[in-house]
Amino acid sequence: MTKIIKLGTNDILRKKIQLVKNFNGIEEIIEEMKEIIFKNYAAGLAANQIGFDLQIIVTRNNDNELIPFINPKIIKFSSKIISATEGCLSIPLVAGIVPRPYRITVKYQDTHGKQHTETFKDMEARILCHEIDHLNGIIYLDRILNEKVKMYESMENDNNVIISVKEVLNIFQGNN
Repeated sequence: MTKIIKLGTNDILRKKIQLVKNFNGIEEIIEEMKEIIFKNYAAGLAANQIGFDLQIIVTRNNDNELIPFINPKIIKFSSKIISATEGCLSIPLVAGIVPRPYRITVKYQDTHGKQHTETFKDMEARILCHEIDHLNGIIYLDRILNEKVKMYESMENDNNVIISVKEVLNIFQGNN
C-alpha cells in the first residue's frame, strides 16, 4: 500500500495540484485512496497526500460511504462559519480548531468526467473544504483559529501538550 506523505517530506503538499484531464486509470488511484481512508479511520484523503499530482479527493459522507470528487472547486459558501477540531493524516498526532463554512456548493466531475454541482453542509462541508485545500497547497494548520494546537504523545493514549502552529511546522519541516 502507498504511504501517506507527511508534511515536510515532499513539496507536493504545498503546491497547486494539476487538473485531471485523462480519466483513464483514476479508478485504481481512487480505490487505493479508499483503502487508506478505511485503514486509517479517516474522513477523507487528497491524491497529493499519496504522491499523485492529480485533483482527486475521496471523502466520507454522512452515510459513511466513500465518495470520489475529481477536479473539485468550491463555487459558493455560506457566511455562517463553524469552528471545530481537525486533524490530518499528513500531520499525525496534531489537532487544532479550524473555522469552516457551514454550507458549501462544489462543482466537480465524477470518475467518467461528468460534471456535477452539489451543496453540502456541516461535517460533509468541513471534510470537503479540508481536502480541497490540500489540492491548493493549503494545510489545515494555515487556517487554525488561535495559533495553538494539541500534539498527542501517541495514537494509543490521550496525553497531549498545547503548542503553537509555528512549533508544529518547525517539527515537521525540520526548521529547528
